Amino acid sequence: MIYMQGECFASSSTVRNFELVVYAFTEFLTTGNLSDELLS
Repeated sequence: MIYMQGECFASSSTVRNFELVVYAFTEFLTTGNLSDELLS
């Protein structure tokens, strides 16, 4: 299980909000890390 934006999801869940996925990849590629704000 993984927590994302305050909700618990299975780690193999399908994401419907692709904007969030693109933002996460962009942030990771830019900084090499994900912010606590994104993960909480």
